[in-house]
Amino acid sequence: VQAVGEAEAMCAALNVCGWAHAVHTADVDALLFGALTVYSKMHLQAGHLAVGMSPRMLHRQLAY
Repeated sequence: VQAVGEAEAMCAALNVCGWAHAVHTADVDALLFGALTVYSKMHLQAGHLAVGMSPRMLHRQLAY
């Protein structure tokens, strides 16, 4: 897939329509484009876990 503009916007759109389970990115900009699930800091080595984030989780973290 070739993104016309911002790649994270395209990935977020694929995530929202169900064609992608999640978006993997170095930051959380994909959430701003509407992604439902974002993974960052994912390593494919034994013993490492992915850090996942969703809009609901982000809201809980920022609520005070």
